Amino acid sequence: MSSFRGSLHYRVQSDEILKRLSWPPNAQTVREGAEVLEKYRLNVFSGPSLKPEELTLAEGSTQFHIDSVNDSPLSQQNPDIINVSPQKETLFISGWAVDQEAKNTAGGVFICIDGKIDIPAMYGLNRPDIAASLGESRYRSSGFMASFATSVVGEGQHTLSLKIVTADKKGYYEPEQKIILEVS
Repeated sequence: MSSFRGSLHYRVQSDEILKRLSWPPNAQTVREGAEVLEKYRLNVFSGPSLKPEELTLAEGSTQFHIDSVNDSPLSQQNPDIINVSPQKETLFISGWAVDQEAKNTAGGVFICIDGKIDIPAMYGLNRPDIAASLGESRYRSSGFMASFATSVVGEGQHTLSLKIVTADKKGYYEPEQKIILEVS
């Protein structure tokens, strides 16, 4: 399956999220409008989108942390398995990541589902706590947040991992940490 582009791609978002983007709230209107923009190659995002399949796996590792899943701190959950009800329409993941080798912010972050679907996270969120704790002022904009519809993964057990894009946007780090998501 191909990766999804844009930090809020309509194909992976739940109706709950898309309703927030129109008035009156109507997810179908947003989906139809996005399809028209996509058909005519119009883009509402400010920069070119990254395609993980065009990046190369970088050697080494980098620093990152997944802070929460569905607003629940990962440290308070079983770090091996996260249970989500299929009635929960949207899944939210937040954290931070840097390109430690370049001593800079990363070029972006993707949430990888089952090694098949790459969902872009919104990257560059303000994290002064990370800049202070790691002693590098460039890390201030290292936060990320991703959301996608639970229906994208479907019921059952799924593996979530990260792809952290290098600062030069030519490669990505693939940390060993995996999260098992149980949708049941």
